[in-house]
Amino acid sequence: MEKLAALLGALTLPLAVLDVPVQEELRVQPDGYALVQGVVLENIRGCERDLPCALRLRVRGQDVRLQYHAGDGAARCPDALVRQGLAVRPGTPVRAHGFHHLSGKTHLLDLCRQPSSASPAHSSSAADGSGIAGTSVTSAE
Repeated sequence: MEKLAALLGALTLPLAVLDVPVQEELRVQPDGYALVQGVVLENIRGCERDLPCALRLRVRGQDVRLQYHAGDGAARCPDALVRQGLAVRPGTPVRAHGFHHLSGKTHLLDLCRQPSSASPAHSSSAADGSGIAGTSVTSAE
C-alpha cells in the first residue's frame, strides 16, 4: 500500500494553476508535445453538455486551447484533471503540457495525452532549468 501511495503522490497533472503572473510562452517539442504558459481568457465548459472542455488562451498573438476533456464517448481524462479544469476562471495564469496539433491557426494541446517519461519533453536537459527542451513558437505576423 505504501508503494501505491508513493506512486500516486509522484504523479502530477498536466495543468498547473499559478499564483504569480507568467511570461507567455508556447514551446513545441520534436515529439509532438508542447508546453504553454499564459493567462486563461475563457473556460469552454462543453463537457457539461457532452462536448469538449478547454481553456482558451492567447499566447504571443496566437490562439491556444488546452483541452482537458474530449467530450462524450471520447477517451477518458483523469477525473482530477477535469475537476481542476472546470474550476479555472478567466484571468488565471496557467502552465500546461500535452499533445500538440494545429487546427487552422489554433494551437490545440490535448492535456489527456501525455508523453512517456522518456520523452524529450520530460528530459532535464533544458538550459533554462524547466525540464522542457524544444523550440519556441512565435507569431508569424
